[in-house]
Amino acid sequence: MGDQNTTFSAVILAAGQGTRMKSATPKSLHPVLGWPMVAYVIEAAKEAGCSKVVVVEGPGSPISAALGEDHDFVSVVQHEAKGTGDAVHVALDATEGTDAVVILNGDMPCIESDEVAALLDLFESGGMVFGSGRVEDPTGYGRVVRSDSGAVSAIREHRDCSDSELAINEVNLGIYAADRALLVDYLPRLGTNNDQGELYLTDLVSMSHGDGRKVETLCFEDWSNLRGVNDRVQLAEADAALTQRVLENLMREGVSVVDPARTRVEACVQIGRDTVLEPEVSLRGNTRIGEGCHIGQGSVITESKLGNNVTLHPYCVVEQGTFEEGVQAGPFARIRPGSVLRKGSKVGNFVEMKKTDLGPGSKANHLTYLGDSTIGEGVNVGAGTITCNYDGKNKFQTVLKDGVFIGSDVQLVAPVTVGEGAYVGAGTTVTEDVPDGALATSRTEQKNNEGWVARKKARQAKEDS
Repeated sequence: MGDQNTTFSAVILAAGQGTRMKSATPKSLHPVLGWPMVAYVIEAAKEAGCSKVVVVEGPGSPISAALGEDHDFVSVVQHEAKGTGDAVHVALDATEGTDAVVILNGDMPCIESDEVAALLDLFESGGMVFGSGRVEDPTGYGRVVRSDSGAVSAIREHRDCSDSELAINEVNLGIYAADRALLVDYLPRLGTNNDQGELYLTDLVSMSHGDGRKVETLCFEDWSNLRGVNDRVQLAEADAALTQRVLENLMREGVSVVDPARTRVEACVQIGRDTVLEPEVSLRGNTRIGEGCHIGQGSVITESKLGNNVTLHPYCVVEQGTFEEGVQAGPFARIRPGSVLRKGSKVGNFVEMKKTDLGPGSKANHLTYLGDSTIGEGVNVGAGTITCNYDGKNKFQTVLKDGVFIGSDVQLVAPVTVGEGAYVGAGTTVTEDVPDGALATSRTEQKNNEGWVARKKARQAKEDS
């Protein structure tokens, strides 16, 4: 920073509804790659060295509730939409104890900490600095007005520009660093003599210039990361840009992404090296994936933890699941919340699990539903097995102890326990506990009516004639 002893707080302007979003959700809360937009700005400010972050939100805004404890910040409310100058004024008390204030917009999800840090580096005590950029078509942007000497004298909002000022192509990017004492002095003196009748934060520049204070600009050659999101088209563009950034970082750290254009990994996801992501994979929330995993095409993993060397065959859906080392799942497996697959276990095609603990080396390879179950080590669950865990009002537990063998097409009517090493024959409906080492069957006796087919055909031929 310009002065290593300077302490900074950040004020993030997030009170706007964003009418062009055409949404009941405040603009800054619209998600980009799994995070609300404003969350990226909060984290960039903290990583750049701001010791305190203040978010200005509107009355009744759900920003504080939506972000919860995941992001450390102070919330203040701008009760009336009087403009950006008023929004910073509302936040000023919360910045007490710091020397300078960084002002950012809550709709800049692509902003990086390095860009904020560059602003802090240029800041000098007693003055202010803001970000600017040059653009071929400056329509809609505030213009950076300079004196004959080249010094910055004002920022003029587009609708307030004269004809000559409209031709200026250096524009204000809406990020500032200002001496806190300057803000304390000038913010109460802002006026509303402009086309919108609002208190413009940008008027601080002309006030500072008029009092001989130093005003600097940090002109960004590439300022694509500082573009605000104003509608859902720009929201999608920001999402695509952040997706590319996340995937490039992962690939540089040793993760193979077969087709980045068709892969989505949200910002919080962590992946170990030598893991392979096939096309159309979507990884969401606080998902953690270990080393040497292979995630098959079309799989969707949300808020889950996968250990090392896990294989998901194509089109698995995993939500709040835990996979230990060497687990295999799919294709077309669905793992619902609360399920744990222990080391070396396996679930196959069209298997659904919910709140089930599948023991080490156990397997359910085909067409099976396991709900509210505890399954021991080395258990075989045959095709078509279902746990009948719900009676219309309550859920009940099924327990399969170590070494159990369940044949195909079995119904386990909970609550029920199958003892260690026991067998359950195909087609059985288990309604009582099965002792250790026992065989349970509930089939009706098979009867063979010999010659029945021939007799049927003879009767049919007689009726037809």
